[in-house]
Amino acid sequence: MSFIASKGLGLVDDQRQVLLSMPTASMARDRAALSGRAFADLGARLLDHAYRHPDRSGLRTPEQIVNRRVRLYRIHVLAGRSPSRTAIQWQTITGESITRQAVAKQVSGVEFLLG
Repeated sequence: MSFIASKGLGLVDDQRQVLLSMPTASMARDRAALSGRAFADLGARLLDHAYRHPDRSGLRTPEQIVNRRVRLYRIHVLAGRSPSRTAIQWQTITGESITRQAVAKQVSGVEFLLG
C-alpha cells in the first residue's frame, strides 16, 4: 500500500529513501539482507578473506578490517547504494573522511565476495 501511495505522490526512489516510511520492494530487499543470517554470513566471509589477505601495512587486524567494511557496506546500502552519499554519511557518523572512489572500491570488493 505504501508503494502505491508514494507513486501517487509522484516521489522518485531517492525521495522515498529519505522518508524511510515508504520503501520500494528493492529497499525492502536491501534491508532484509542487512539483518539476520545473511548479514552474519557476510561478516564470516569477509573475516575469512581478511585472514587470507592481511593488511599490507600491518596497521590493522583482520577483525578491524571486517568491522570497517561491514559498517561501510551497511551505510552504503542504506544510503541508496550511492558512493557519494555513502561518503557523506560515513563522515557524519564516524568523523573520518573518505572519498567516493574509495567507497566504490571497498564496496565492490564486498559485493564481489557476496557473489
